[in-house]
Amino acid sequence: MLRNNCRGCTVVGPAVLDTLAMPSWVRRVERAARHRIGIWAIHNYIDANRFRTSGTRSLLRATRAKIWFTETGGLVRRDNGSRIEFADSKTHAVRATRWVIKLARLSPRVRRVYFYHWTAPPRKATWDSALMDRRGRPRPAFKVVSAFVRGLRSAARRRAAAWPMR
Repeated sequence: MLRNNCRGCTVVGPAVLDTLAMPSWVRRVERAARHRIGIWAIHNYIDANRFRTSGTRSLLRATRAKIWFTETGGLVRRDNGSRIEFADSKTHAVRATRWVIKLARLSPRVRRVYFYHWTAPPRKATWDSALMDRRGRPRPAFKVVSAFVRGLRSAARRRAAAWPMR
């Protein structure tokens, strides 16, 4: 429906979690889909916060589509009643944010990374993986993302400088 009503839009396939059931579900959806799914969205908190690659790799094996991390990040605080256990602290978030960048480098098909949240939610919230505190000040994990982006920009400038001008 989206493709028919918005020809210029980028339509992303369903968002999946990096769980054991995900790869077979992705394959079933791709077989049943009317259109080829060109981009899958993954919320890879388990890989990111447990410092593993298995969930992200299993999605890469299950499909030939591009991959976007549409929700990821290191946990600063979580109290949502989930049975899935994660460590959480500002120090943990720094390590997990570095790991997300490593996960993104697993394949050139990983095209985008969206960290969730930008600014910390209210104290009563049950999830906090924000890069900025409630007052808008950068947390330590923000510095990891900032350094990574600076490195990308430097590499792009070096490539542009090396490109022969015509």
